[in-house]
Amino acid sequence: MTIGNRIKELRENQHITQEELAKSMNSTKQTIYKYENNIVMNIPFDKIEMIAAKLGTTPSYLLGWDEIKADIKKIGYNLDILDAKISFNDVLRHIIRSFGYSIEENFAKNNDRDTTVLFEGKSGRFEIKESSYNEFVNNVFSFIDFSLNRLVNEGNRVESNFYTTSFAQELNAAHEIEDATDEERAHDEDIMNDDNF
Repeated sequence: MTIGNRIKELRENQHITQEELAKSMNSTKQTIYKYENNIVMNIPFDKIEMIAAKLGTTPSYLLGWDEIKADIKKIGYNLDILDAKISFNDVLRHIIRSFGYSIEENFAKNNDRDTTVLFEGKSGRFEIKESSYNEFVNNVFSFIDFSLNRLVNEGNRVESNFYTTSFAQELNAAHEIEDATDEERAHDEDIMNDDNF
């Protein structure tokens, strides 16, 4: 939607004529017509401010900046989801390995010109269409999201003072023990460097 479309829509919704709008900003009906029909697109900002005031809106709305902000917010949200899915995909690969399969991106094309993902495991080495694998990943992601929401929304929460009493202890769990011996420090370092923890 253009600035002209927004001006016209707001003006008509408020039953304001082009003459009335023009008069409120010391202009002419022809100028308003040119704005609304996108004949003049480079409207001076002081005129945009006057039009916005008369129509009860903001210059940013007329200029389309509100839509841009919403788009940016949506893009940010989608990037957060994408980031979560990338991290999730790494975790899923570890889970798949625990079932005895290894997986790697193949980016080869099969006879149908589909990109494939290479699996190796119990039943040998084979390829799966990347689109099928991506659908599997999305289904698993959606199932976990659904199950997690169900878990926290179905009365599974309990009243407890555990959080308040043990949280401070948890915060200190990764800190070095005061007056620890060299042997105790070495033991702690071994634990921190262990990939299984």
